[in-house]
Amino acid sequence: MSVGITSSTDDIKVLMKELLKLGIITVNDKKGTLTHRFELLPLYPGLYSPLLSLWVRKLSGLVWNTTLGVDLAGSVHAALISYILKKPFAASKATDRGWKYPREAIAGRKVLLVAETFSDMKPVYDFIKEILTDEGSPAGFTCLLDLERVKFKFNGVPFIPLLRASRLLEASERRS
Repeated sequence: MSVGITSSTDDIKVLMKELLKLGIITVNDKKGTLTHRFELLPLYPGLYSPLLSLWVRKLSGLVWNTTLGVDLAGSVHAALISYILKKPFAASKATDRGWKYPREAIAGRKVLLVAETFSDMKPVYDFIKEILTDEGSPAGFTCLLDLERVKFKFNGVPFIPLLRASRLLEASERRS
C-alpha cells in the first residue's frame, strides 16, 4: 500500500485519514479518547516512509546536530530521522533516578528530542534540564502525536509535533 503524500498542504490530512482507516489510531468513545498502535507503522512501509518524509520536512527549519530518542518508542523514530538526515543518534531511557543516555553524545551539541507522543510536560522538562546540565543545548522537541493534554513550554525550545489530537478527532468525525 502506498499513500499519495506529496508536498501539498493536504499531506497531514491524507496521513491522518490513512492512520484512522488502518486502525493505527482509533477514537474510542464519544469523549474522543485516542488510542494509537504506532508499533504497526513498519508493517505499512507505503505509509511509514511518507510519514517520516513529512516529519523531516516539518523539521527542516530547525538546526541541530544530534538526535536523541525519548525512551524506546521515540528512539525508533529518532533513529530513522537521523538515518534520513545523516545525523548522529542516541537513545535514552527513563529510570527512577532520571534519564539514562550517553552523556558524551550530548556535551557541546544541539540536541533534537524525539518522542512518540507528548502528554505530560514534567518528564520533558526534567530531560531538557538534564541536557543543559550535561552542557548540551536543546534545539527542539518533536513528537509523532501531541495528545494536547498540556501545552509545551520551555524558554526558547521549539515544539514541532507532526500530528495533533484535535486534528485527528476532526478527521475521525468527518469519516463517520
